[in-house]
Amino acid sequence: MNDIEHKWQKARKKYLKDLKKILNYSKSKSKKEILENVALHLDEQYAEMANDKNFDNHNIAEIIKNMGNVEDYVEDYQTPSLSKLRFRKLLRVIFGTIIFISVGLIAFIGYRMLLFKFGSQPVVVETYPAQLANDVPFGKVKLHVKYDQSMAGGYSWCHTSDIARPRGTKRPYYSNDRKTCYYEAILEPSTVYYIKFNSKGYEAFRSQKSFKAAKYHTLIFATKSVDGKSTKIAQKYIDMVNENNNNNVKKTDQKDKKVKRFSIPKVVKTFPKTLSNDVNFGDVTLSVEFDQKMINRSWSWCYKDKTMYPEITGTPYYDKERKVCNMTAKLEPGKIYWIGLNTGLNTNFKSESHEFAATPYILLFSTKTKDGKPTPIPEKFQKVAKAINDNQ
Repeated sequence: MNDIEHKWQKARKKYLKDLKKILNYSKSKSKKEILENVALHLDEQYAEMANDKNFDNHNIAEIIKNMGNVEDYVEDYQTPSLSKLRFRKLLRVIFGTIIFISVGLIAFIGYRMLLFKFGSQPVVVETYPAQLANDVPFGKVKLHVKYDQSMAGGYSWCHTSDIARPRGTKRPYYSNDRKTCYYEAILEPSTVYYIKFNSKGYEAFRSQKSFKAAKYHTLIFATKSVDGKSTKIAQKYIDMVNENNNNNVKKTDQKDKKVKRFSIPKVVKTFPKTLSNDVNFGDVTLSVEFDQKMINRSWSWCYKDKTMYPEITGTPYYDKERKVCNMTAKLEPGKIYWIGLNTGLNTNFKSESHEFAATPYILLFSTKTKDGKPTPIPEKFQKVAKAINDNQ
């Protein structure tokens, strides 16, 4: 097929297509016959003019022009024109788009309503400072709260007029996974601080999926004094934490439906015993026992000085009751060891409720010399360890 024939077929097809559209709106009973007659008439004119050697695009346009408007082939005059047909098509497209968007919007709203009804409510799983920590460094500090799921992006760091609140230096912001919200603030020494994450009328901490408001959570902590001593937190503030955070503590007795009261996990025993100076060197299993059940696979065996930290030979693990955490290590003879449990920013020793970090504790000991003699522990180390451990 040459170029002229190709253009003719294209023009013929368009003309017949337009005619068919008109006939679809016509009441004529001989639609097929009209189409066949028009097609035959087109072919006859083309065959007659195609014999001319000078036949070109101009002649194709002349054939179409001689055929007249497609509306002329319809007997009844109620048939809409092509312009009206195109307008109707445009209206169908517009209305179809509106319906499509409306159905999609209704489906989206329904999906969000289902998520809101059946989705889980966000719960705080970690804070810095830890709950009721009383030795938080003063000055410029980055506070944070971590939830068990991604959040929508809003925040409600609330306060009360009765207790001091941190003085923020910039707006709160989220981590990339939107689970942790940070708040940079300046803390004064020897001060008890109060923060409430979501409260009545202020519920901007919301789930990204279900958009449910996070459970209310109260955080109370205190900063160190200028001389580095911890600040005592009054019992009334501990009671306040009990009252406000009860909803986040798991039920432990399903029979009588009692909710466990708040208590900070405390160290009750360690091996080796703190301040021991005659521990056997070689392969040993270090252990720490708490006064309550702890979160599994969560611990913070910390170091202050790497030279005073033992060589770890295995991953820490809990016993069946999850009260004793063990860690295998290799100890050298005649050496002093300093191991921090939940010290500094590392507070992963937590109660089973995922709520409260254990009180910091220092495991300080020394091994025997090769000839079996005790290794003295300097007085300055003993004083620091005792000061921290006395807060148990």
